[in-house]
Amino acid sequence: ESKTIELSADVLAYVVSQLQGYSLLASPVDVKGIAYEEIVGSNLRGDRGEFFTPRNACRMAVEMLDPQADQRVIDPACGTGGFLITAMNHALKVLREQEASLWNDPDNPTSYEIEELYRKRAEYLSTCVYGIDLNPALVRAAKMNMVMNNDGSGNILQSNSLLPPHEWTDDFRSNLAEALGIDKASIRNYKTIEFFNVIVTNPPFGSKIPIKDKAILEQFELAHVWENDKETNTWTMTDRLQASVPPEILFVERCTQLLVPGGRMGIVLPDNILGAPGLGYIREWLIKNHRIVASV
Repeated sequence: ESKTIELSADVLAYVVSQLQGYSLLASPVDVKGIAYEEIVGSNLRGDRGEFFTPRNACRMAVEMLDPQADQRVIDPACGTGGFLITAMNHALKVLREQEASLWNDPDNPTSYEIEELYRKRAEYLSTCVYGIDLNPALVRAAKMNMVMNNDGSGNILQSNSLLPPHEWTDDFRSNLAEALGIDKASIRNYKTIEFFNVIVTNPPFGSKIPIKDKAILEQFELAHVWENDKETNTWTMTDRLQASVPPEILFVERCTQLLVPGGRMGIVLPDNILGAPGLGYIREWLIKNHRIVASV
């Protein structure tokens, strides 16, 4: 949606004069993400469990996952888009290397070869890069971030990623289906959303922002009560739902639902998921449903 800038001409000129000496693109950090953090302050951010991923962590995860130029990537809690941009730029670099290997003179491509590279870039950016966030201000920041990084507009959509797919708004389902090149009616429930090859995400966490909506919880095995057999130290899922579940636990399973079979995921999680005795069922579920390559 378009937002009008409501600053007077004088104020706008002053802001531009202050910023024009800096290159946001050449900066090694996500300047807009840091500015957003400063502006909203820890109070608002902490309430929503929003924290911005350090760029070196983004780079590490993306290089391990190695997204290719024909693979769909999504961050279902994308914030200002740091993880997504790192993944997008990685895939675009791979694409350029692949194209350059086909050129007659890799150092001096013809205008046709350059045109073909840009056509493939545009196709990648419009069909393979996806971000979702609940916060409309962050969605706008992410869109701006994408445009400023390699002109990728990507498909950045505003929604609650954890909602049952049939509760996603009509607009959201239409936009997603169009970008994916599928029939909107095929997005029915949590079993029919295996669309993505690569997921990189740092979901909101914290017991201060638990999910209590039964319609959301019943989509997830990890929202059930699990019982531990002390003798064998194995966990069994019961039919009962927990009354409330921290969002990061649900995001682990939602990301799994979004991946194609054999898809790859990098996710930032609080260490209690990997260590707390009472959360052993999550680790058992992870091991059963994934091949875990690394815990860093």
